[in-house]
Amino acid sequence: MSRKRTYVRNKVSNARARGVHAAKRRVLEVYGKLVCEVCQWRLPLEAGGDVRGLHGHHVAPINEGGSPDDPENVIVVCPNHHTIAHALGPAGYAGTNARQRLIEVLRLTDAKYEDEKRHHSHDKSHDVVRNNLSLMA
Repeated sequence: MSRKRTYVRNKVSNARARGVHAAKRRVLEVYGKLVCEVCQWRLPLEAGGDVRGLHGHHVAPINEGGSPDDPENVIVVCPNHHTIAHALGPAGYAGTNARQRLIEVLRLTDAKYEDEKRHHSHDKSHDVVRNNLSLMA
């Protein structure tokens, strides 16, 4: 691999880390602890809950022009919501209030899942995620 390609990749990686760290600082300021912005879950401290366990998800993907180091382009989420965010995809979250809109859709996904659990005897989480893809349109 050429030095130039390695330099560019490292530059993006460092910018991505800055954006995620800034977003985690924002969450600490808002909630007083590091939690998922969707469900307020946090990994217990004895399991490394100070930093590990929560992910930074870029609302507008970097490869589609999203800023890697802008904390407003990052939401801090638990592993479950990170997986769901990727399943939903990036469509519909560009522009103003994209962070907040994505958080609201993820919360709506939780609410629909809980409603499904109450009304059915088996876990239908994959159906709930699939049905929420229609929210993107």
